[in-house]
Amino acid sequence: MIGAPLAIVGRDQELARLGLTVDATLAGQPSFLLLLGEAGIGKTTLITAALAMAERRGLRSLRGVAMESGSSLPYLPLLAPLAECVADDPDHPSSGLVRAELLGEVASEDPDRDDGRYAASADARAARLVEAVYRLISARPTLLAVDDIQWADPATLAILDYISHRAINVPLGIVAAARDDDPDRLERIAIADARRFVHVPVGPLRRDAVALQLESLGGTGSTDDVDAIYARTAGNPFFVEQVHAAAVESGSVWGSTPGSLEMLVLRRIGRLPPGSRAVLDGMAVLDRPVSTRLVAAATGLGIEVARSGVEAAVRARVAESGDDGVRLRHPVFGEVLRAHLPGPERAELHRRAADALEVEGGDAATIAEHRWQAGDPGPAWSAALAAADALAGRFALDGVRLHLERALRLWPADTPGRAAAALRAGKAAWNLGDPAGALEHARMAEAALPDPGVTEIEVLLALGAYAWDAGDRSGADSAFDRVHALIGPDTPAVLRSRALWGRGRAEISQRRLVDARRHGLEAAAVAREAGELTHEAEGLLLSGMAVAWAGAESNVDILERGLEVALASGSPDTIGHAHQFVADMRWLHGDLDRALEVALSGIELCERLGLARSHGADLRGNAGFWLLELGRPAEAAAVLADADPRALSEFARARLAVRRGAFELARAALDRVPTAGGIGGPGIRGGWPELTEAELAMMRGDLPSAAESLERVVLSPGIWRIDAGAWTMLWTARVAAEQRRAPARPTSADLDQSLLGSHPDAALARAIRSELAALAGLENDGREQIAPESVALWREAVGAWHDARRPYEACRARLGEVRALLTLGHRADARIALRAATEVADGLACRPLVDAATDLARRSRIGVTVMRRGRPDPSEPTRRELEVLAHLAEGLTNPQIAAQLFLSPKTVGIHVSRILEKLGAHTRGEAVAIARRRRLL
Repeated sequence: MIGAPLAIVGRDQELARLGLTVDATLAGQPSFLLLLGEAGIGKTTLITAALAMAERRGLRSLRGVAMESGSSLPYLPLLAPLAECVADDPDHPSSGLVRAELLGEVASEDPDRDDGRYAASADARAARLVEAVYRLISARPTLLAVDDIQWADPATLAILDYISHRAINVPLGIVAAARDDDPDRLERIAIADARRFVHVPVGPLRRDAVALQLESLGGTGSTDDVDAIYARTAGNPFFVEQVHAAAVESGSVWGSTPGSLEMLVLRRIGRLPPGSRAVLDGMAVLDRPVSTRLVAAATGLGIEVARSGVEAAVRARVAESGDDGVRLRHPVFGEVLRAHLPGPERAELHRRAADALEVEGGDAATIAEHRWQAGDPGPAWSAALAAADALAGRFALDGVRLHLERALRLWPADTPGRAAAALRAGKAAWNLGDPAGALEHARMAEAALPDPGVTEIEVLLALGAYAWDAGDRSGADSAFDRVHALIGPDTPAVLRSRALWGRGRAEISQRRLVDARRHGLEAAAVAREAGELTHEAEGLLLSGMAVAWAGAESNVDILERGLEVALASGSPDTIGHAHQFVADMRWLHGDLDRALEVALSGIELCERLGLARSHGADLRGNAGFWLLELGRPAEAAAVLADADPRALSEFARARLAVRRGAFELARAALDRVPTAGGIGGPGIRGGWPELTEAELAMMRGDLPSAAESLERVVLSPGIWRIDAGAWTMLWTARVAAEQRRAPARPTSADLDQSLLGSHPDAALARAIRSELAALAGLENDGREQIAPESVALWREAVGAWHDARRPYEACRARLGEVRALLTLGHRADARIALRAATEVADGLACRPLVDAATDLARRSRIGVTVMRRGRPDPSEPTRRELEVLAHLAEGLTNPQIAAQLFLSPKTVGIHVSRILEKLGAHTRGEAVAIARRRRLL
């Protein structure tokens, strides 16, 4: 870069934090920082310092920059770093794929070529590409810096987020920077949520630091000068520099410097030669590092004139030159220049830029962006379609949707293909978790019929599917019925399969479940004969769900087959649905380990396929809920930490907050559930939000509100009615017992017949039945009376809850046993039971249960030591054991692990023994397999 770098002043804390990141990276501990501050505050300077620090310590330093106009260009900030990685390791197994997919080079061989599982699936290639990028960047000890991520495209942000989850015990660090003056934009950036990336606020300089900066710039540093500049710049280093430069150039006193930075930038630029101003306008529109040749083409200047203007701008420190080209020195310059460019001139610059990029064979999305900004309908339309096609191959769904929507707005009259494009935009919206937007596009496609690119049946099927997921059941049924009416003997097999599927979907809404199951199987059979794996899988899934809507009959075999076929098909949304359905049914049928295994593997796969906002978030919600039920709150919190806001994930967050005693957070999460997205429309049906509200109210001691919440429960049909209905009766009995009145519920015989007798999870049904029997032992005639057999009933409930693997419920039952023992005067036994309950509650990090146990001990004057809340679960691997486990997964021996972690081989052997014990494994390989299933690796 031309020009000496400015001295860094007033940033001791920030530099120390960056130094710790470099140290951690060198030690093989991944570290991720996010610098946050306003424009010009010094984030870029700190990134430069971090990279220099890393380079001096022997780390590879990679730098990428996002740009405002590049927010729709996939992977743009990573192209330069990846090109450097490929140059460093041309023979790395991932280099070929990255060269071919991102850098536009023709690779002679793709070592990650499809293995057949996702045959001919661009989506699967995109998933492998994400992993290939991670492997390539982490192949050497590396510090990656990405500036201005508030403008980064979703694909880049997804990769950074993936790396932050994927990297374990590798020498890899990331320092990102973002403006913090747009909270709405930051809220949409996954890595800005402080879960993986540590936030490092970069605030204004203090007055003494501004004085030091002025000295480094050659200023006088007098008290009056420093006070004036500090007052006008509020300690923003870039503003300080610009105010000082303008004052030096104008020769005016400090007080005459314009107070508006915008005016200051314009004054500064206005003093450059006319050719430089034209060059700067072109660079502002191009908004990325570019060659002088491209600047000349975009501005219409000769190459020598452009070169002269670029050099003048660089000398004036308005622009800067690097290996990747020349660019404006600060985004503020571009913002001011674009804002002051007359519309026709700005449009002409975009037009010329697009022309030049087309000649150079530039990126389709970049060309489309310039065509759109130029405002020429015809070229913008064709460029948008080309960009959508190019981005679809990279699985950049946001970009696909953006450019297709632009194309639809510009679609020429009487030009075919509009309906097909609308369906493509709808599919992108659906996969992005926006069924309402997808439905709008499907309606647009219907209005554009007839269209040679799509059939009416295809449009109606999309209408039905999107209406269903948007909560419009009548609209879905109407669309599916219309599909059935269009089917004839000459209809192709693929469309016949889809029509049968649609008919089955409508029949589920109409409660014609036997017919729905039959038509689902018929749809699968027709699709199988036609070789359509996606439609075969969807038919099997539909048939399995029809069984679930009918009741408790097992449907898991059909759904497991659907999952198997879905994986072979490579269809992202089908894979997502299959994982959700199989996991849900496995859980309801009591196969808890398989349910969790499917959910966790589905999370990873769905997020790689771009479904983090829909199926990925739903699976995270289910997995978080189930981990919490299994007594693994820390794992539940980790799974939910990265979940996008959906009804299921917000519900699980509410459950977690209730169990932790964070009642306000629980209430806020419950308030978000009804409006958050979900399959079948916003919110969650079936009574679970109301059950959680009742639990929350009961823990707060508000029994009337708890009873009112239970009265609002509306059960869903089928297997969900059986499950949620059983829990509703249990909580109704619990609230009634607390209110010292007989619970209003069916007799035990009726209960067995109506719900518990048909519950597919026999262990859970037995546990609920046992506690109901214990609660029935409370008879009230104005005072509590306990029958002698009550203790035995509560102990039976404790054992039944343990058998059902619900430690939280077992702890509640244990507290019931304690109350019964105290009432009967058995204090010694009560002390033993209370100690056991206290230890379980503390191990679950459940503050309400710990408080209940503490209060019971205090009121009964039983001396029970309450262990420290929130201590690590002794049954789970410690942090050091996880480090050892990661090395076991790499196949290292105990001496090799000892050398890596600076431990003795004997100590490593002890850690390995504890890992095997905690995971219930007999061999090192089995331990690694179990850890991967539980996402400990």
